[in-house]
Amino acid sequence: MAFEHRSRRRPLAFGLLLCALSGGFFTQLPTARAQSRLGTAVDNSSSLDTLIQRGIELRRSGKDSEALRAFETAEGEDRHSIRLRVHLASTHQALGHWLEADVYLQGVLAEEKDPYVTRHRATLEKAAEFVGRHIGSVEVTGEPAGAEVRLNGDLLGTLPVPATRTLVGSYELQVTRSGYYEVRRPVVVGPRGVVRESVELASIAKTPAPSPRAPALREADVGSGSPRWLSWALSGASAGALLTTGVALYLREQHASRWNSSACLDVGRLRGDVCPTELDGGRNAERVAYVSGAATLLFGVGAIVSWTLAEPNAPAAASLAANCGITLGGAVCSGSF
Repeated sequence: MAFEHRSRRRPLAFGLLLCALSGGFFTQLPTARAQSRLGTAVDNSSSLDTLIQRGIELRRSGKDSEALRAFETAEGEDRHSIRLRVHLASTHQALGHWLEADVYLQGVLAEEKDPYVTRHRATLEKAAEFVGRHIGSVEVTGEPAGAEVRLNGDLLGTLPVPATRTLVGSYELQVTRSGYYEVRRPVVVGPRGVVRESVELASIAKTPAPSPRAPALREADVGSGSPRWLSWALSGASAGALLTTGVALYLREQHASRWNSSACLDVGRLRGDVCPTELDGGRNAERVAYVSGAATLLFGVGAIVSWTLAEPNAPAAASLAANCGITLGGAVCSGSF
């Protein structure tokens, strides 16, 4: 686990503890009578005593890693020995193995009826308090159950994770499960505290397939930005203007014919004096033809654009505007729709 503090300095509590061990047990090898008086389950085998004594000598020489191997070998022969478990706790602490040291110390302190533990409880508790400053706990709850929980990449368990002991420090909490978006967040574990985190992984939603019962909308019904009624209105306006232009041109021709006929001739008089209404009527009809012709062109172009947006294939509207134009005599349009 990250953030281990591997200091070789021994705290006062462990120094006192080692002195108690050395003075109580290791100045001389314990006899069977002393073991009975202390009520401990110490193995009298020469192999065990040799391994323990070698571990002590290696620690005095500053070779803590080699001493740990010697104590672990001795543990294989008698894992219930109080003195051996205390030496293991002290050696793990010297190497910065705070979690392991805490496990051994808590196991020793649980032996409440052991005479050695009773006599040295104050020293053991000080050592446990010092080790506890480097240990905290992390608890993670949430959904979905079974999601993997990691601290700095190391697997902590699966949801929900009960309070789990870990070293004090800063971590990245990562929660993952197939089919869900992962969660990453920083967490800070304090001494003797419990960091409680709650996570909710969001499911990776799949794109839903279109319903087979939903009718498909035609492009003509939806349109492309121009409603149908506008297209019809512009087409109608263009047709109306075209009809007006045709009527105006017809009236103009009628007035022009009468104006040019002999009916408007009189000796000694001008045509304007003889047929003033024909002249005014022809001019008015011509003005109407110009205005309505221009309107026909404008409405026709608008209808073309509108029909093109609403229905891309609108050949009738295009054909209508293609034959519209303004001549010197007026506006002329032809076509069908």
